[in-house]
Amino acid sequence: MPDLPDGSPFTEERRNALRLPVVFEIKYFLEKDPSEEFMGRNRNIDAGGLSFSTDQLLNKDDVIGFHFILPEYPPPIRSSGKVVWAKSSKANEEKKVSYEVGVQFVHLAEHHKSMVAKYLHSLLWHDYLFKRQNEN
Repeated sequence: MPDLPDGSPFTEERRNALRLPVVFEIKYFLEKDPSEEFMGRNRNIDAGGLSFSTDQLLNKDDVIGFHFILPEYPPPIRSSGKVVWAKSSKANEEKKVSYEVGVQFVHLAEHHKSMVAKYLHSLLWHDYLFKRQNEN
C-alpha cells in the first residue's frame, strides 16, 4: 500500500483496501432477532466493510442486517454483515458507554458494491484535486 501524505484524512489499515472516513447514519438489526432496529453512526468504509459507533453491545461473529445512504448517493444500500471486531468506547457526556464495531460485508449486491466503489473513487478524486489545488 502506498505511503499516505502527512495530514491525510485517510487511514492505513490492516486490510486489502484503503478505508475512508465517511460519516453517515446506519440502521441495523441482529439477524437472529430482526424485530428491533438500532441506530449507529458510521466512522469509515471501504469496499469490504465499514465501522460504526453504536450504543448497543455487539459481539464478534454476530450477523447483522443493515442499510444506509451514502452522502450524495441517495439510493439506500442494504446488506448483511459479520461483526469482525467490537470494542467499548469512552463514555459520552451523559456517561453512556458506546461501542465501536467493525463489520465485513457478507451479502452486498453487485450494484451496491458498484455504488460504494464509485463513491470511494469520487472521495479520492476530490481529495487529490484539493491537494493539487493547494500546491499551486
